[in-house]
Amino acid sequence: MRLTGEVYGTCWSLWGNDAFHWNGLWIGLSLGTYGLCQALAQAFLPGPAVKLLGERGTILTGFAGTCLALVVMVFAKQGWMVFAVMPVFVLGGVGIPALQSLASRMVDEGMQGQFQGVLASAVSLASIIGPLMFSTLYFVVRSQWPGAIWLSVMMVYALAVPLVLSLKFRSAE
Repeated sequence: MRLTGEVYGTCWSLWGNDAFHWNGLWIGLSLGTYGLCQALAQAFLPGPAVKLLGERGTILTGFAGTCLALVVMVFAKQGWMVFAVMPVFVLGGVGIPALQSLASRMVDEGMQGQFQGVLASAVSLASIIGPLMFSTLYFVVRSQWPGAIWLSVMMVYALAVPLVLSLKFRSAE
């Protein structure tokens, strides 16, 4: 999921300018609002969400919240719509900590160091591949439909859902 996180830093400002003619102030305000919503959600909501929905439900709720917000962004015609959908993006923030918790529990205690090293390497790789991939894709779609970039993120989530559903959840549900 780290790969999908690269799209925001890579394409948000380009998309905001192309879709709404935002200047630096509006791009900064929108990214700041997004970041604040994500930080608050990840700090305060995962625990209660896991208690209410279980780990799998929390992860899937995070995916669904992100995808619902992205649908709005795909079709947004006015900049205020992006700010209006920010609370829905908060749902996306609950899924990542639950996913990280699940991943850590699926690895034996003696292998945690290796697992964290592999995870850090994967995050680094995503930080290299993501911007290249999403910026290239954005420049392909920007003249016809700038919002189409968000569909690519939804496709990655669509691939992840069957993987989450197939996982064996132990001691969390």
